Amino acid sequence: MEYEFDYVISSSCIVCGKCLSACPEHCIDVLKHPCVIDQEKCVHCGSCAEICPVGAVAKMD
Repeated sequence: MEYEFDYVISSSCIVCGKCLSACPEHCIDVLKHPCVIDQEKCVHCGSCAEICPVGAVAKMD
């Protein structure tokens, strides 16, 4: 299945790690600020966006 969007993490990221914990593929690098999503591994489920306490994760067309 192909998606029309990717999830990206903005500079408002507070590097709390909740997105990594929620990600079924563990494809988020929390050692960077802002965190970075590996788009090759991402299954575009939106779990990271749902759990982010500061709304730093968003869809990018």
